[in-house]
Amino acid sequence: MGGGHYVTYAKNPNNKWYCYNDSSCKEVHSEEMDTDSAYILFYEQQAVDFSQFLPKTDGKKMADTTSMDEDFESDYKKYCVLQ
Repeated sequence: MGGGHYVTYAKNPNNKWYCYNDSSCKEVHSEEMDTDSAYILFYEQQAVDFSQFLPKTDGKKMADTTSMDEDFESDYKKYCVLQ
């Protein structure tokens, strides 16, 4: 409970794949994902209006993640398997 690490891939509503690595995320291409070592899969029901569950972001600025990008790249190379 006091520690741990995770890496996961998710296809967002914008139809792009992302690699989530603890507190960071980065867009990836599907061919970069290691699907052979997956041990848990989630499925999404078709025709569900997910927009009602998304946060309202109109008029808000994106967070500045510049400082996180360098740390993410280092962790990404350690934990995300690229094919």
